[in-house]
Amino acid sequence: MDKNVEVLVVDDDLAAAQTFSELISTKYSFRTEAYSNLEKVLEVVRTGAVKVVVLDERMPDMNGTDLFKKIHQINPNIKAVLLTGEADRLDIMKAAKLGYSDYLEKSNISELPGKVLVAYTQYETSIVNKSNEEQLLNIFNPLKPQTWFYCYTIGSVELVDKNFTFEEGWKTILALVSSEQTQEYSYEYTKECKVMAGTEFKESANMVLEAGKLASLKSQLDSVVTSHIDSSLSLSVTQKKKITQTYKLQEGIEEGKQAVKKVFESNPIYYKFNVLLKKYCRFCGSVHIFPIEVYKRIPKEMTRVHIFYADGSNRTIDTGSVSIQ
Repeated sequence: MDKNVEVLVVDDDLAAAQTFSELISTKYSFRTEAYSNLEKVLEVVRTGAVKVVVLDERMPDMNGTDLFKKIHQINPNIKAVLLTGEADRLDIMKAAKLGYSDYLEKSNISELPGKVLVAYTQYETSIVNKSNEEQLLNIFNPLKPQTWFYCYTIGSVELVDKNFTFEEGWKTILALVSSEQTQEYSYEYTKECKVMAGTEFKESANMVLEAGKLASLKSQLDSVVTSHIDSSLSLSVTQKKKITQTYKLQEGIEEGKQAVKKVFESNPIYYKFNVLLKKYCRFCGSVHIFPIEVYKRIPKEMTRVHIFYADGSNRTIDTGSVSIQ
């Protein structure tokens, strides 16, 4: 028995466990062992070196969920990946509440090394962050037991783009077909925060989140990312800016071409943040990390113009941003 083993693979079929173990160790340099004897598993866990366990749910002597409970009694920091023969929704829900890092159907066993790598990273992150002060998100009602078990903290906030636009956000300012037109247009800024959670977060969080709590999460994330935005930006709830401009159909076109139409468009600009949201289970001590994207609207809009020519060709020109101050 290797007392320095980091990853344990447990299946009542020892040959299968050894195959899964070799799959992991071939891909990554983790110290990995396979077991079918549950008492030996608990003995190895007591050595204190184990970081991740891969557990088959359907075992005759004890199912994977019950074994995980015993493992967590010894070391609540250990992460686990649940292996299932079929997609049993009840097993998956139990695993999520208990604090499994992930689950995997055996038919997709090639994905196991990647699942173990994520769980291993979660273990290392949770150990490091135990000693760090974190920002707590109070998005759950402590009077309800099923939500009291969990608390959410912000692991990190990274500003990755100061000029992000959603493709579906483009709106037409003017479709010019006459030779010249003067028009007044109002650019408007309204305070807004969008939260885009990945599939993994949505599937897991939906098991414990009520719909009303999602609004609370969004509001608090808004406050978190706002603190990372340049203080020079004005962030009042609503601002408008009116611009009167004369648009000319043949201005700025390619030499030798005749424009037949120009479409002027604008699009709200956001600051894009990558946020690591960490779910901590007060009951079992497990930590699950969810990457999410947060978009904070700023008082600027991006502009562009589509030019359509008489010969049937067209092109798009980015015309910069407009500040709504």
